[in-house]
Amino acid sequence: MKKRHIEKPESCVFCAENETVYHLFFECAVAKIMWQTVSLHFNKQLGADLESIARLWISHKKHGALNSICAAILWCIWKFRNSFTFYNAVWISSNQLWWLILRTLQKWKIIYKQEILGQKEALLSTHRQCMTDRFYAEYVDWTQYKVKGYTCMHHDQ
Repeated sequence: MKKRHIEKPESCVFCAENETVYHLFFECAVAKIMWQTVSLHFNKQLGADLESIARLWISHKKHGALNSICAAILWCIWKFRNSFTFYNAVWISSNQLWWLILRTLQKWKIIYKQEILGQKEALLSTHRQCMTDRFYAEYVDWTQYKVKGYTCMHHDQ
């Protein structure tokens, strides 16, 4: 970005903490919501760090669905962050990122085997359930509220 004379914000666009690559993908409260939801769904700890994801990639045949979902989460966190940084996107809720992830998985479905398609649909179902649960309210310093039937989050700083 320096070559293009674009100033990178010092703080994370989601939580205002100091932004690093590691923070953006693994430590940010928004990223943690994504990883914890997927971890709960698949009953497997995901997104603790890059190594946890890399271990899945090494055994790619055994974890095809998880690899695709992890790749989509990483890609969409990056794209979502850039929409705020470069295109002045407006934060509504973490649902925006979920729908971006699910749309991305939908676009990628032509490369999936049937096993992955089934697990992606199950993940969508889990996400819908989380929207009605108190799951998101468990994050420290986040307040949950409803707007037009959607569960929204506000980071209290």
